[in-house]
Amino acid sequence: MNFSPITHWAERVFHRLRPGNKPRPHPLTSQQKAGAMAESYAADWLRRHKGYRILNYNWRHGHGEIDLIAKDKEVLVFVEVRARQKSALVPGYHSVTKQKRKTLRSCALAYLKQCHPSPKHFRFDITEIELNNGTVADLRHFEHIPIFRKYDRPNHS
Repeated sequence: MNFSPITHWAERVFHRLRPGNKPRPHPLTSQQKAGAMAESYAADWLRRHKGYRILNYNWRHGHGEIDLIAKDKEVLVFVEVRARQKSALVPGYHSVTKQKRKTLRSCALAYLKQCHPSPKHFRFDITEIELNNGTVADLRHFEHIPIFRKYDRPNHS
């Protein structure tokens, strides 16, 4: 499966979803193209195979970003998509550092704060995309990643 047409499509989508839709001063790097393609592939897979309804792509808050925000039945799901080459030493799941988890938690809580009514249930997932020469070689999806504290609830102030 060669995804060069999907890469081109993902680049266009990535551009359109940017806040303000301002022209990008520089073309996407190969890493950004791979990331956009992986996010698109993950969203499609989550829709088809898990029945998720995608609500937002690349939701930004401050310096952080949540790749996908979706609904899995009545559960709001925040998804981090990690694209890795097949030869990578560290798999995508393990590449989400403590600092990245802190940023993702902060973004998720900011998103929850704007939700009216607040969802009763929410969770965090990681979707790992393994790439081999620009094509998707494998996809692994991990649910219920512990980034939230048990007392985390949106504070609508």
